[in-house]
Amino acid sequence: MNFIIPRDNEAELLIYIWKVIALPKISKKSLLYIISFDLFLLSPEKSEELIENGIINKYLIINDDSSISLAAELESKVIAWNEKRKNEIKKNLHKKGTIIEKTQNAIKSTFGPLLKAFSDQGVLNRAVSIPDDAVEILEDNFEKGIIKAQITGTKENPYKIEININNLNLSHDCHDFISKKSKDKKFCKHLTKLFLLLKEKNEDATKHLLEVVARDINEWEFSG
Repeated sequence: MNFIIPRDNEAELLIYIWKVIALPKISKKSLLYIISFDLFLLSPEKSEELIENGIINKYLIINDDSSISLAAELESKVIAWNEKRKNEIKKNLHKKGTIIEKTQNAIKSTFGPLLKAFSDQGVLNRAVSIPDDAVEILEDNFEKGIIKAQITGTKENPYKIEININNLNLSHDCHDFISKKSKDKKFCKHLTKLFLLLKEKNEDATKHLLEVVARDINEWEFSG
C-alpha cells in the first residue's frame, strides 16, 4: 500500500487524513488538532487553511451538528482503499511482519512521540498561539548541528534560541524556560513552536535532531 503523503494535492491529502482517523465525522477543532499535533502534517495555521479550502472546494461537508465529514466522492475512495487493504491483509497474514504492522508503522511518525517527550499537552496548546511569522529561523544548518532562531514575544527584544549539537547545548532566554523547563530538560512553547516549523522545512533532519537530544539527554546542557 502507498503511504506517501500527498502534500501538493488538497483532496488527496484529506483522503490520506481520513484513512488515518477512520471516523465518519469529526469536529473542526478536533480535526485541526489531529492534523497538527497527532499527525504533525501542518502547522495549526496551515491546517485551518486546509480545512477552509476543503469546505470551499466541497471536499468537506459541514453537517447539521456543525461536525465535518468527507465529501461522498472522496469517502468512496477511502472505502475502496479500506477494502483493498483488508484483502491484502488476508493474503499476507502468514508472512513475518503482517501488513497491519507495516501499515501502522508507515502511518505513525516518530516525530510526534519524540516532541511529546519534551513538551506536555499544555505546552503544545500554547505553541498554537504563536504565529508562524513571529519565528525567524536565523540558521538551520543540520549538517553542522547548529540551529539559531529568534521569536517575537511579550518583551521588547525577541527571545533567542540556539542549539549546538557538537557542544550538547540548548540555550533559550524566556522566563518559563530559564526558571522551570530547563531544570527538567523540557521545552517551553517557543522551543516547541520552533521544532514544529523546523519539521515542516526538513522532517528527517528535525527528527534526527530530537533523537540526538533524547539519546544523550543526560549530557545535554539546557541553559538561559
